[in-house]
Amino acid sequence: MALLKSLIVGWLALTGSVPQIAAEIYRFDKAEVPAPHSLHVKHLFYAWAKEKSETNVAQWPVLSGADVHISDASGAELTQAYKSVQLSMVPWGDFHKLIDASVICGGKPETGFLSLQKYPSKAWVISMTVPARKNTSITKKIFKTSVYALVLSNCGTQSDLKISGSISVKNPYGFLPGNEYYRLPLYGWVTLAWAGAGVIWLALLVAKKDAVVWAHIALAWIIISGFGESVAWWFSLSTVNSTGEAPGALLMSEMLSVMRNTCALTFILVASMGLGVTEAELDKASKIKILVGTTLFGISSVPRVCLLSMRQAIDPKTSIVILANLPVFIVGLFQFIWILRCLAHSMRRSKDLNQADSLKIFQRLGIILSICMLSAVGVMLGGQFMDKPSEGPQYWQSHVFWNDGVCQGVVLLTLFATMYFLAPSKSGFLAESYMTHVDEKEETGLTDEPMGKDDDAEGQAAGGKQDGSMFVVGGEGDPEEGEGGSQPSANTIGAKALSSSLE
Repeated sequence: MALLKSLIVGWLALTGSVPQIAAEIYRFDKAEVPAPHSLHVKHLFYAWAKEKSETNVAQWPVLSGADVHISDASGAELTQAYKSVQLSMVPWGDFHKLIDASVICGGKPETGFLSLQKYPSKAWVISMTVPARKNTSITKKIFKTSVYALVLSNCGTQSDLKISGSISVKNPYGFLPGNEYYRLPLYGWVTLAWAGAGVIWLALLVAKKDAVVWAHIALAWIIISGFGESVAWWFSLSTVNSTGEAPGALLMSEMLSVMRNTCALTFILVASMGLGVTEAELDKASKIKILVGTTLFGISSVPRVCLLSMRQAIDPKTSIVILANLPVFIVGLFQFIWILRCLAHSMRRSKDLNQADSLKIFQRLGIILSICMLSAVGVMLGGQFMDKPSEGPQYWQSHVFWNDGVCQGVVLLTLFATMYFLAPSKSGFLAESYMTHVDEKEETGLTDEPMGKDDDAEGQAAGGKQDGSMFVVGGEGDPEEGEGGSQPSANTIGAKALSSSLE
């Protein structure tokens, strides 16, 4: 438990660097205005206009500006005649066709404006002049579904200006960006799936409570954290969609995501090392290796998660995509090899002890791990190279599918497979007495061969019976003893210390 707490604390330190979801609201708090005859792209809005072909009544996104004004950074007063600072909503897909970098501005110095090239999408551009000292508010409808870039331009001669206020886009369904809306119903279904897994696992633990060991409790923690994560995401998305503000539940969502991943990775590492099957307790060196490996995996995941979070806000080059995925791929590959080596070692030890059921446990873990690893690689490649920024709802749905749907699907399928293979039973993970007898066997050198006849003769000559402790590992008894042999069979995982009278 101390190891798990350390891992969770280490991973939580990484969440501050991961971008979180935000509503379609951009706030200026005395932000810097671009230098004369230049512009800044401040934000991307995903506006979803539902036309009559989609719904019975056309529904349009609404662009709103509240308390927007500019001021001089030095405190000097600006003349109200200065009207060269503009906020514009420009279709992102045609940005470079509408704006020529060599001819950004037009008009006079005091009343300059953003110059747009002649192109069909020019009709969808929305612009407003930002006044000096005077707060202004606007409300305009957006009639075209698209990704819009919020452009702040200064086509005058004044410099060292600050802008304040806020710009928001409210879609027909609420404040969620168009590319995030599909996450809301997705996490509703994911929550139901985690709840179902929790009910099934709880019923199994209660029905077979005598066979419950640490692995079953660890799976329960994974289910609890996964359920809490999905509920937190659903609640966060619902609240953002309704109010336009990101609630504190977003932080809880990130924390629970970290907790679930930490529990899952720690479980795989510890189980592959044979805890509860071939090892009574892990040594200190193994615990340190697990701590370091899990922390490195979390650190290497940050570039990829950041890129995924900004994937539709920017259009990264293929080289950037590869560099962002390379660290987590390398660390994941080394951990995959490490876990396979641990599984191979545990399998060899199970074979040496003739433990067929124990061997099956490690084989199943290896199969689950291999499928999960291959699926993760497929998701990583598909999510990065097939999820490209675009302007239609069908692509926004694909964005959610690759970034959330497939990942959650792989996790849930892996969970249900693990639950099926490692369900509580008498032939599951071994009882503590098994490790005790293994230790005793290694110390005393006892074997599963029957006692020699000479010893039997010596015992009979003494006129008494000699008691011996016999350690049986699997099998149906010694074939030389026949049906009447005094050596019973051990058909469950592990072995039982058997005390019998030798005749």
